Amino acid sequence: MKPGGDVSDYLSRSQLTFLSRSKLYPKTPPLIVCFFTIAFLFALPSRGWSAPQALERDIKAAYLYNFLFFVKWPQPLEERGRDISICLLGPDPFENAFRQVEGRHLPGGGILTVLRLAETEMVTTSGCSLLFLSRELDERVVREVLARLKGLPVLTVSDRPGFLANGGMIELVTVEERVRWRIHLGHVKSSGLGLSSQLLRNALDVEE
Repeated sequence: MKPGGDVSDYLSRSQLTFLSRSKLYPKTPPLIVCFFTIAFLFALPSRGWSAPQALERDIKAAYLYNFLFFVKWPQPLEERGRDISICLLGPDPFENAFRQVEGRHLPGGGILTVLRLAETEMVTTSGCSLLFLSRELDERVVREVLARLKGLPVLTVSDRPGFLANGGMIELVTVEERVRWRIHLGHVKSSGLGLSSQLLRNALDVEE
């Protein structure tokens, strides 16, 4: 990823449109929403756009946040009336990227929480809606965690190569300097979840 670019260098037009359509802001002009969903991750002016790794990291964090609203949950987010949790397992690659949205009120009265799990056993006891597994985790641990979550309505995401083959649902990848995602729809459906057509349409590829 080249230094000195802006967000349009790393996201396609369709990806920017995807990020602009969060159900949190149905009455907000798409362009404004788009810049909110990305820009909340760049609150510190000193960071600018000169650190490609930081930019990639923050775009991935924006995707995790937006994925929540493009998943068909057994119980819709707006009806839950409780906190919604993004859980992180393994070394946290996001640093302070979630600072601008952590604690934010969501539809239905819940609050977005970001939990950094210390033990693999916590994945089934922490009320995770979305679980991000660090690429630095051992493959054995990844397989064990995904086996624990089998059949549970928890969206699993990672940027670890081969994540779908290990049983994961969404794998973040960087292709031609742009952050994209792959989906294993079979794993999604087996957990009682569904994905919006827009999320599927913008995927790099979809496995059944």
